[in-house]
Amino acid sequence: MQPTSFFAYGTLKRGEVRAQTWPFKPTSVQIAFTRGKLFDLGPYPALDTGNDWIQGELWTFQPAEISKTLQVIDDVEGYEQSPAHDLYDRRVIDAVLKNGELVTAFCYFFLRWKQTPRAKYIEPVHGMPKDIADEGERCARWGGVWDGERKLR
Repeated sequence: MQPTSFFAYGTLKRGEVRAQTWPFKPTSVQIAFTRGKLFDLGPYPALDTGNDWIQGELWTFQPAEISKTLQVIDDVEGYEQSPAHDLYDRRVIDAVLKNGELVTAFCYFFLRWKQTPRAKYIEPVHGMPKDIADEGERCARWGGVWDGERKLR
């Protein structure tokens, strides 16, 4: 079954420069976590495979809206299903909500590492919910954190 959610970790999050590019209003936006390795490229972040916890937002849409949403967000993220030309690769991942619920979501992984030698690794320094991680585990995140309509940090 195709996911109806997207894991956003950068400019597609609430309050960021591309948050208005989503073609539909989501049914929900929740803080979520996945595993990977996060880098700061300056104007936007890049996700790679890895074992760090990464904090982002889970944007969920109606099933009937997924096809159009994929088209729009693929275009925003430079994904044409052509690895030789794509900036990102769209994958289906497991994400975990703050309450520990496991969900599947689409997520974009950066592909152009050779063209970005100055990518800065983002250290996992932020606390994690107890329902998800062991005590002392930390997560990495890029940009602000939003709760509804207000920026928390």
